[in-house]
This record gives sequence, C-alpha cells and structure tokens, in this order.
Amino acid sequence: MTDDIPDSCRADVSFMLTAEISCIYSKNGRTRKIHSILFVPDFASAAKINIALAKIGNLNADGRPILGLDAKELLKIVLNEAPDAMLVPAHAWTPHFSIFGAESGFDSFEECFEELTPYIYAIETGLSSDPLMNWRLSALDKITLLSNSDAHSPAKTGREANIFDTDISYRSMIDAIKTKKGFVGTIEFFPEEGKYHYDGHRTCGISMTPKETLKHNYLCPVCGKRVTVGVMHRKGMRPREKAIYKKLDAIVIDEVSMMRADLMDCIAEFLHIHGKSKTRPFGGIQMIFIGDLYQLPPVVTSRDKTIFGSLYKSPYFFDSMVFGSGFDMQFIELEKVYRQRDDRFLNILNAIRNNTATDEDLAMINARYMPDFHDDKGFYIYLTTTNDLAASINTKRLADLKNKKYTYQGMIEGDFNIKDLPTGLDITIKAGAQVMLLNNDSMGRWINGSIGRVIGIEKTKGEPDAIQVELQDGETVDVRPYTWGMYEFHYDKKARTVISDVVGTFTQYPIKLAWAVTIHKGQGMTFDKLIIDIGRGTFSHGQLYVALSRCTSLDGIVLKKPIAKRHIFMDWRVVDFVTKYQYKQAQKSLPVDEKLSIIEKAIKDKRPLEIVYLKTKDEKSRRTIIPHFVGELEYNGRKFTGVQAYCTARKDDRVFHIERILEIKAVE
Repeated sequence: MTDDIPDSCRADVSFMLTAEISCIYSKNGRTRKIHSILFVPDFASAAKINIALAKIGNLNADGRPILGLDAKELLKIVLNEAPDAMLVPAHAWTPHFSIFGAESGFDSFEECFEELTPYIYAIETGLSSDPLMNWRLSALDKITLLSNSDAHSPAKTGREANIFDTDISYRSMIDAIKTKKGFVGTIEFFPEEGKYHYDGHRTCGISMTPKETLKHNYLCPVCGKRVTVGVMHRKGMRPREKAIYKKLDAIVIDEVSMMRADLMDCIAEFLHIHGKSKTRPFGGIQMIFIGDLYQLPPVVTSRDKTIFGSLYKSPYFFDSMVFGSGFDMQFIELEKVYRQRDDRFLNILNAIRNNTATDEDLAMINARYMPDFHDDKGFYIYLTTTNDLAASINTKRLADLKNKKYTYQGMIEGDFNIKDLPTGLDITIKAGAQVMLLNNDSMGRWINGSIGRVIGIEKTKGEPDAIQVELQDGETVDVRPYTWGMYEFHYDKKARTVISDVVGTFTQYPIKLAWAVTIHKGQGMTFDKLIIDIGRGTFSHGQLYVALSRCTSLDGIVLKKPIAKRHIFMDWRVVDFVTKYQYKQAQKSLPVDEKLSIIEKAIKDKRPLEIVYLKTKDEKSRRTIIPHFVGELEYNGRKFTGVQAYCTARKDDRVFHIERILEIKAVE
C-alpha cells in the first residue's frame, strides 16, 4: 500500500497539541454555547490547563469536554496556566455552538471576551463559510482566518487546511497566526457543502437562501416550524447602531461599476432587515448609484470565480439578486464632458468606449506612438496595466536620483486598517522625485491628485520637516504631515441626527511617488500629460478607454506601444444591460402606442420629428427625421414595428426601430 504514497507525502508527520472545548453558560440574558480550540506548546502546559479545568467539569466524559464555563473565563484560565497557549473560536459561524452562531452566539468579540478580546488572534471559519465570506466584515480584518478539516470525516481529511511558510515549530506557527507573517493562507472546500451554509430544516429536506427565509418569515414551508438560520444569513446582519438605518433618506454609491453583485446583495439584505421598510427593496431607502459601466469592471479573483459563477450570471451589480427582484430605477445619463474639449479626441474615445473604433480612429491615436520618448521635466505620468510595472518604474526612477534619501514613518492611532491607508506607512523620497498629493489643501493650493516634484526639504528645530514641492503651475508649496480620520456613525435620538465619531487616525505626509500609477488607481483622476504603457496588452473590459480618457487632450498622450483593435475589450453584458434598461424606461415614459400616434400625425401633417435613437451597441444619437411610413417592417427575416424616414443628418432614407426611440417630439 505504501507504494501508492507519493514522495511528497512520505515526510515525518508532526503534531501540535490541541483540544476542543464546549462552553455552555448564560450571559446577558441568553444561553450561550461556544466551542473553542486550544493550542498549547508542550505537555507540561497541557497538564496545567487540565488540572485547572478538571476542577470545573469532567474532562473524561467526552472527547470534547463540556463545561459550564464562560468562554472569557476559559480564555483567562488558559492564559494564566500557559501564557504561550492560544485560544481560537471554533467553526465561528455555525448556528449552534459557535461565537457568532445565530442560535446561541454573540454579535462581536467584545461582547464575548470583553477586556480579553486583544488575546483573540484568529477564528476557525468552519466548513460552512470561507475567507471570501468573512472578508466582508471589517471586524475580522485584523484576525487570521483558519480552516481545519473535520475529524469526524477521516476520508475527507485535508479538504481544508492552513498553509504556513515557517519552520515546523509551535513558536513559529503561533507567531505566524498572530502576525500573519508566514501565514500564507488556507485550502478551502466549497462552503455550500457545509450543512449550515444556507438556512433550512433538515427533517423536512428544506434548504433556503436568506432571502427565501425572510419571505417565509423564518418558518419551514413544510412543517411550519422555525428553520435553522445558517452562516450566509448570519453574516454581518446585526449592526451596532440599528437606529441609523431607519432614519436614512438616501445612500449614494459612487463608482458602482466596480461593485460586485454579491456586495450589492449584502447591502440590499442588510437594509431589508434594518431599514425603514421590510417590504420594499433596500429597506425603502432611496439608492443613488453613480458610475460609468464602460470603465473598469468589478474584481473577482481566480480563487473566487468558481463559487461566484455558480451564483451570479456576471460580477456586475446589475446581475445581483436584488436587481432581478424588480424595482423602479430611473436612468439618468450625464452628457456634458468636462475633462476633454477637443471634439476629435472625444469622438475617438467614444468609439473605443463602445468598440466601434475604425482604422482611421486607431491611426489618429497611434500618431502618438513614441517608443523612445523620455520624460525629464514634463510632469508626465506613466499609466500601466499592472501594479508590478508601476512599482518597478517608481522604484527605478527614485533609485536613479543621486540626491539624499529621506524616509518618513507614519503613525496609526485607534482603529485604522492598514489596507485603508491612502499612502505608505513608511514613505521614501528624494529631491527630484515626482509625487502625487493625496489631500485637498485647506488653502486651496492643490487638490487630491495634483502632481508635483520635490525640490527640497526644509528643517526647523522642533517641527516636522516641510517637504517643498513644485506644482505643475510653477508654484512651490510646503507639504506637512496630514491626518486622515476613520469614522463610525451613530444616531443621536435627542438631536435626531446622525453623528460621526473618529475611531482611528493615520498621520503621514500626503504624498506618494507618482512617476507611474496603474490604470485601476488612475480611474477618476485627470492628467494633462500621460505615458501609456499597455505592456503585454490590456486584459479587461474598459481598461484602454479608462487609460486614454484620463488625459485632457490627445496631444498630451505618449504611447509606448501602438494600440490595436485586439486591445479594445468591451463586455457585451454591460451593453445588453444599458441598452435594454433604457428601452424599458422609454417604454414606461412613452409607450409604443403614443410613439405611433406622434409619428402618424407627423406623416399626416408632413412635419419633421426630433428623436433620440439608441442602437443595440449603445450608440445614442439625436436626429431630425421626416417620416413617411410607420408599421410592420422586416429585416433578415425578422419582423418589427418601425418607421421609414428621411434623416436630415445623413441626408438619406433610414429605418428606425420604434422600441429603440427613447424620446420623440414634433419640431415646431
């Protein structure tokens, strides 16, 4: 039998001393049932803990001892008897016997462990959840997520596991869990395989999504008894300040094109539970979505794609479940462009945006191809497709400067997640470094995104250094440390208003190296001079359009590589949604019968009409037409209701599909 074992599995097997303990007790008026895993460094430490716990309950009665002991007190005993031991809440989300379980758990670490919460470094996610689901909760950002196999299923041992890049020793592995340094990640099984992933009633063979559970008022549709609330339903559904959400009038979500469908469903479900109304989408709160769907798409990592694809048609917000439930949403298109003023450049951008660029359009863009171009003093920004390429350019350009290096260390106070830092915790600059300013100056000298060049460091005794930066307009400004705040909001019942509290701060110079930035991070920014390097090519919808449209003029662009049609990606799911939604909205505001009536009258009176026409490729145009027939027409064997008319712009007869006419009015 050993002949079947691969060489990679023939190494010695190492074991860590562990135990799982069940605590059943009452706290804050509720019965609590919490399972915890203990990790101990040696047999001596295990013996000390056993002696202490044996005074409380019978450790020999079960392989997983059951104690009438508060989980906080268990943690206190473990730390007192073995300071190097670690306690980790087990299968943290399952309905029964877990810290966040719907039936007998808590809503936060602090509620469970109180002042000992800082000693909780990790949770075990359990088979019914995975890191992707846990990452939705900011409360777990500092917590290491562990995944372990179920000892009850020997045949499936290893289906979930933890990956370490450390020595095989207790100290190294525990330090990795505490610091996340050396903890690579986890091996995951599909969480849907877990019996507590969805809500349900096993006896009746019922499994329901959270949305279905709410529809059935938490009752089993077969027997009428309350269902067991699963992990998907439990996650993130109990806010600290519930009153806020019942007082909200509107929520604005910017850059909605980059919001994933699952996050949109999380918001919808949360507001359904905690908003003003339990019968209206998003809890009856007005939602304002702002964004350009032809820009960069939502990010779904390779590890998420299989699970994501089984639940959603696409990653876009419009394929979320809440959008499929049907609700009124008004589509408003902002047509005035402020960044560019050159009609020639705007026409090229629009053609690339909807993938209708001609050879002539590409020739005009590629006239800016300058492979040997070198920027010495021109404040050009490299836009790159990847983080690695941007970082390598910034690192090389800084190293090329022979001036003295200055390193400044930022300071975090309170609750400010390192992932949310607007610049590096440590930043290094030299005179001559090209930088981007990252705040709006209180004196109006620069705004977030302004570009400049470091020309010197001014030192004053007892004061922070002043970094002297020359802006693009030639003005020299002193840049000093700036403090960003992280806020929490609560509802003040007396004042009847939402109040914000600062829960954390980050202080650092509001600058970062800016010879190069990624197209992704450049979205929303405006530059006068760009060097666009698509490297080995673009790889996502909207990427080329975003890169080119960041620049105010065609003359401000330098291409390091020529652009071909294969670099223009457009996701037809976006086109399909945008066009069909506008057709649907037009049908509501101006039904076909009314359009026909207006056209028939215009034909009778021999009067022109002004229409807004939307092609299926999402090409919208405003035209003046003189109709002479309306009725059933045929194209490629397909019949449709259309109008034949003379188009004054094209100076020719054209056929227009009635349903694609968004607006129509008689010309006086």
